[in-house]
Amino acid sequence: MGKSKRTDDRMFQMLIHLALIILSLAAILPFVLLFTSSLTDEKSLLIDGYSFFPKKWNIDAYTYVFRTNGENVFRAYGITFFITALGTSLSLIAAPMLAYAISRRDYSRRGIVSFLVFLQ
Repeated sequence: MGKSKRTDDRMFQMLIHLALIILSLAAILPFVLLFTSSLTDEKSLLIDGYSFFPKKWNIDAYTYVFRTNGENVFRAYGITFFITALGTSLSLIAAPMLAYAISRRDYSRRGIVSFLVFLQ
Protein backbone atom coordinates (compact mmCIF):
# COMPACT_ATOMS: atom_id res chain seq x y z
CA MET A 1 0.00 0.00 0.00
CA GLY A 2 1.00 3.65 -0.39
CA LYS A 3 2.21 5.99 2.25
CA SER A 4 -0.29 7.36 4.68
CA LYS A 5 -1.42 10.95 4.50
CA ARG A 6 0.15 11.61 7.89
CA THR A 7 3.60 10.53 6.65
CA ASP A 8 3.26 12.74 3.56
CA ASP A 9 2.27 15.70 5.74
CA ARG A 10 5.27 15.15 8.01
CA MET A 11 7.65 14.98 5.07
CA PHE A 12 6.14 18.13 3.62
CA GLN A 13 6.44 19.92 6.96
CA MET A 14 10.07 18.82 7.29
CA LEU A 15 10.87 20.12 3.80
CA ILE A 16 9.15 23.44 4.54
CA HIS A 17 11.06 23.77 7.82
CA LEU A 18 14.35 22.97 6.09
CA ALA A 19 13.67 25.55 3.37
CA LEU A 20 12.79 28.21 5.96
CA ILE A 21 15.92 27.43 7.98
CA ILE A 22 18.07 27.80 4.86
CA LEU A 23 16.37 31.08 3.91
CA SER A 24 16.74 32.39 7.47
CA LEU A 25 20.43 31.57 7.48
CA ALA A 26 20.84 33.24 4.10
CA ALA A 27 19.32 36.39 5.59
CA ILE A 28 21.19 36.34 8.93
CA LEU A 29 24.68 35.17 7.99
CA PRO A 30 25.68 38.28 5.99
CA PHE A 31 25.03 40.40 9.08
CA VAL A 32 27.08 38.04 11.23
CA LEU A 33 29.91 38.19 8.68
CA LEU A 34 29.72 41.98 8.65
CA PHE A 35 29.89 42.12 12.44
CA THR A 36 32.83 39.71 12.67
CA SER A 37 34.68 41.60 9.95
CA SER A 38 34.22 44.81 11.93
CA LEU A 39 36.03 43.10 14.79
CA THR A 40 38.85 41.77 12.58
CA ASP A 41 42.27 43.33 12.25
CA GLU A 42 42.53 45.36 9.03
CA LYS A 43 45.74 43.72 7.81
CA SER A 44 44.37 40.27 8.56
CA LEU A 45 41.23 41.16 6.64
CA LEU A 46 43.24 42.29 3.61
CA ILE A 47 45.47 39.21 3.64
CA ASP A 48 43.02 36.47 4.60
CA GLY A 49 39.75 37.99 3.44
CA TYR A 50 36.42 37.81 5.20
CA SER A 51 35.86 34.98 7.63
CA PHE A 52 33.38 34.01 10.32
CA PHE A 53 36.35 33.03 12.49
CA PRO A 54 39.10 35.64 12.01
CA LYS A 55 42.68 34.88 12.99
CA LYS A 56 43.31 38.24 14.65
CA TRP A 57 40.67 40.24 16.52
CA ASN A 58 40.76 44.02 16.78
CA ILE A 59 38.35 46.73 17.96
CA ASP A 60 40.13 49.70 16.35
CA ALA A 61 37.12 50.49 14.16
CA TYR A 62 34.92 50.99 17.22
CA THR A 63 37.55 52.96 19.14
CA TYR A 64 37.91 55.27 16.11
CA VAL A 65 34.17 55.92 16.05
CA PHE A 66 34.01 56.74 19.75
CA ARG A 67 37.29 58.68 19.75
CA THR A 68 36.02 61.11 17.09
CA ASN A 69 32.87 61.72 19.20
CA GLY A 70 30.87 59.96 16.49
CA GLU A 71 30.44 63.13 14.40
CA ASN A 72 30.63 61.25 11.11
CA VAL A 73 28.33 58.52 12.36
CA PHE A 74 25.67 60.99 13.53
CA ARG A 75 25.91 62.88 10.23
CA ALA A 76 25.51 59.64 8.27
CA TYR A 77 22.50 58.65 10.38
CA GLY A 78 21.01 62.10 9.88
CA ILE A 79 21.32 61.75 6.11
CA THR A 80 19.84 58.25 6.29
CA PHE A 81 16.84 59.42 8.32
CA PHE A 82 16.30 62.39 5.99
CA ILE A 83 16.37 60.22 2.86
CA THR A 84 14.07 57.67 4.50
CA ALA A 85 11.56 60.33 5.58
CA LEU A 86 11.64 62.01 2.17
CA GLY A 87 11.22 58.74 0.29
CA THR A 88 8.39 57.61 2.54
CA SER A 89 6.61 60.96 2.20
CA LEU A 90 6.90 60.97 -1.57
CA SER A 91 5.69 57.37 -1.74
CA LEU A 92 2.69 58.19 0.43
CA ILE A 93 1.80 61.02 -1.94
CA ALA A 94 2.46 59.25 -5.25
CA ALA A 95 1.01 55.80 -4.48
CA PRO A 96 -2.60 56.90 -3.85
CA MET A 97 -2.56 59.15 -6.90
CA LEU A 98 -1.35 56.31 -9.10
CA ALA A 99 -3.82 53.90 -7.51
CA TYR A 100 -6.68 56.28 -8.24
CA ALA A 101 -5.58 56.71 -11.85
CA ILE A 102 -5.28 52.97 -12.34
CA SER A 103 -8.67 52.31 -10.75
CA ARG A 104 -10.53 54.62 -13.15
CA ARG A 105 -11.84 52.64 -16.11
CA ASP A 106 -12.41 55.80 -18.13
CA TYR A 107 -8.73 56.85 -17.91
CA SER A 108 -7.36 56.44 -21.43
CA ARG A 109 -3.76 55.72 -20.41
CA ARG A 110 -4.64 53.26 -17.67
CA GLY A 111 -2.88 50.35 -19.36
CA ILE A 112 0.45 52.09 -19.86
CA VAL A 113 0.43 53.57 -16.32
CA SER A 114 -0.29 50.11 -14.89
CA PHE A 115 2.51 48.66 -16.96
CA LEU A 116 4.97 51.30 -15.74
CA VAL A 117 3.92 50.86 -12.10
CA PHE A 118 4.29 47.08 -12.27
CA LEU A 119 7.53 47.34 -14.24
CA GLN A 120 9.08 49.46 -11.51
